[in-house]
Amino acid sequence: RWLKGLNDYPYYLEDYGEDVRSLLKVAVLILVNETSETKAIRAIRQKINYDFSYLDSTDDYIKSLIEALKDKHPEIKDQLFTGKGGELQYQDSQIAEYVLKDMQARGQPVLPVHDSFIVQDKYLAHLYSSMKEAYRMLGVDSIPEVKIKKGANTTFDKPYFMQLWELMDGESKINQKELESIKKLEDLL
Repeated sequence: RWLKGLNDYPYYLEDYGEDVRSLLKVAVLILVNETSETKAIRAIRQKINYDFSYLDSTDDYIKSLIEALKDKHPEIKDQLFTGKGGELQYQDSQIAEYVLKDMQARGQPVLPVHDSFIVQDKYLAHLYSSMKEAYRMLGVDSIPEVKIKKGANTTFDKPYFMQLWELMDGESKINQKELESIKKLEDLL
């Protein structure tokens, strides 16, 4: 997302407000996993009826949400209704496996939790590097932002955090330069 300069929340649609954010997270998964719009609408309606009964579950409302998502994310609209969710889950598992094996080879214990990893603070820089390397090695085009969450006993004044901040700052500078270069090219066109 940084490549296109988009820094907003992917599941927030201004016309719908914060009320639909949780639904949209599920809806995007449904849209990528289902093989037709009809099946996707049916699945989203079921989700609304069970978990979001305060929202409208008509075809018109659901179709308007889908169109708003397509408008917000035109780069993925061709992937909707393709059933490719399984492929993405497999790719996600390959990334996790790469990270786990890399950290194990370093003798650094790591615990996977969904799409996150838990490590001792002193291994955060290695984990960060390993995650970024996993994306590159597996040929993933869009590398997501890695977020660091503070543990119960974490203090950011340790030397190993300096290494992590340097990595993240360096990457941020590279990303900014690439974004500026892309904007210059777009202006020329």
